[in-house]
Amino acid sequence: MINCFSMGCRPNLTSIILLFAMSWSVGVSAELPRSTLVDSAQSSDDGVIRVVLGGIENVPRGIVAENEILLEGRQFVSVFEAPPSMSHETVRDALVANRVNRLQQQFSCDGRACGSSGDWANGVLGYRILYGPEQYQHYWVGRDPGGKQWESVYVGRRGNGKVYYLVASTTVSNDRIEMESLEGRTVWRVSLTQFDDRFSALVADLGSALAATPSPLLIVAVTSESASTAEAMRVLQAASQAKAAAIAGRLTSALEDRVQVVSQGLGAASPLDHWQEPRVDVIWLQN
Repeated sequence: MINCFSMGCRPNLTSIILLFAMSWSVGVSAELPRSTLVDSAQSSDDGVIRVVLGGIENVPRGIVAENEILLEGRQFVSVFEAPPSMSHETVRDALVANRVNRLQQQFSCDGRACGSSGDWANGVLGYRILYGPEQYQHYWVGRDPGGKQWESVYVGRRGNGKVYYLVASTTVSNDRIEMESLEGRTVWRVSLTQFDDRFSALVADLGSALAATPSPLLIVAVTSESASTAEAMRVLQAASQAKAAAIAGRLTSALEDRVQVVSQGLGAASPLDHWQEPRVDVIWLQN
C-alpha cells in the first residue's frame, strides 16, 4: 500500500481513485440490472486515497483538479458495462438516484465541464475503457453526513455507443489525516484527540509538500465544541488559542525553523459538518 500522504510525493492524480499496487479483483454484484462487470479492485489496508472535487485540466506539470481531497482509508472500485437499453444519461441518473437520499453531493459535472475524457480515463481513473466523446461523460461525488463514507461515480459512452460506469466507495479510517487542496491554499486536518499519535505523519507530509517552497507560511487553527454563552465562548477561544500556539511551536521545531508558523484560535477554520469532533487545521497559504 502507498505510504505517502503528501502533495509533494503524489504523481499528479495518476493514482487518484485506484490503489493499483496492492489491490485485487473480487466478486461484485452489479448495481444496475443486466450490467456486465469489467473489473473490480479493493485496497488491502488503509492508504492514501485522492478524490477529485472539481473539473480537471492537463497542464505542463500534469493533470490537475480545481479542487481535491486526500483521505486515509480503504476503497473498493468496480467498472461495469451498462445494458444496451440504457443511455449514458439514464445510467448517470440511476446511479445518482441510488445515492442522493443517503449521501450529500460534494461535486458533479457533465460533458466538457468535467475536462478531457481521455485524461479522466487514462490519467485519473486508470481505465481506458471509460474513454469516449467528452459530451457523453458524467462525474458525481457524495459523502455521508459524518464524513466516514465517500462514493464517486463516473459514466462514459464510447464512440461505438457502449456505456461504461465506474463506482468507487471509500471508507475513511477513524484516525485519519485529511488534506484538501483549494485554490491558493492547502489544508491538513487532524482530530485533536488523535493529534499526538498522528504528529509524526503530519510532519513528514508537511516536509515533503513544502520541500520546494522557500519560506512557506503555515497557519495553525484549533477548533472545539460550540459554546452556549458568550463567557463559555471566550473560555473556549482562549483554550483553543493556547493549544494552537503550542502546536505551532512544535511544528516550527519539527520542521527545523524552515517555515513560518502562526497560530489562530477557535473560529479560524471554516466549520465542517463531517468533522464534529475538535480538530487541528494546518493551513498552507500559497498566494
